[in-house]
Amino acid sequence: NRRRSIITGAAIVICVTMVVLLKGFIGAVADLMVADVVEGRAGALQVHKKGFFDNIESVPTRLNIPYTPELVAKIKSVPGVIGVTGRLMYNGLIGNGLTQTMFVGRGIDLAHEEEACPRSKASLKGGGSPLTAIDTHAALVGFELGESFGLQLGQTVNVQSSSPTGRSNAMDLQVKGFSTSTFPFENKRVLTTPLSTAQELLGLEGRVTEYALRVDDLSRLKEIAADVQTALGPEFEVHTWQEMNTFVRD
Repeated sequence: NRRRSIITGAAIVICVTMVVLLKGFIGAVADLMVADVVEGRAGALQVHKKGFFDNIESVPTRLNIPYTPELVAKIKSVPGVIGVTGRLMYNGLIGNGLTQTMFVGRGIDLAHEEEACPRSKASLKGGGSPLTAIDTHAALVGFELGESFGLQLGQTVNVQSSSPTGRSNAMDLQVKGFSTSTFPFENKRVLTTPLSTAQELLGLEGRVTEYALRVDDLSRLKEIAADVQTALGPEFEVHTWQEMNTFVRD
């Protein structure tokens, strides 16, 4: 039956085409999410002090490590590592004079952040401008956090945190922009500052809580991670982006 054969053949072609398109769409979305994490946020690998991963929920600033050219050079000497930067992760309270709430702070090395995460330049909402090396007392605020406080560009917020030894400190920061992210938590809670500002607030000059690494081949990620671990020794631990971002991995 020629008519029935044509209808059956057309149905097969349409169904196969739809499956291919859907598979391509799902694969592209997954690739975008991985690129957003690896090249825009976490880095392919992260180096922490031994024990950090087991205490990740509390963001333990007491498990900090030196941020020195010698340690950076040792990491870069591992074959496959093509970029390194240091970060200081912490938490505290942010207030606008009327109310306060918890925030998660990210102190980034503006001179080297894009070496490890080439897509790290923050997407801003409602104007504003990215942080620069001269912004020693400025910050980017997650746009939902800013909206909840009714913040405006140029307004000052007060941030409070504690050093690893328990000493409290506070600092006034100017809002330079409102950052946006595909991850809702970052829009609601994250505050980004230059690394030097975070170090001053926490009394951790010359130290960071993590190194973020960029690699030349993600298919060799575990092999490169093992080489970095061998180069640094047992005082440190090295984790892949999948281990640090289980939600995206899953």
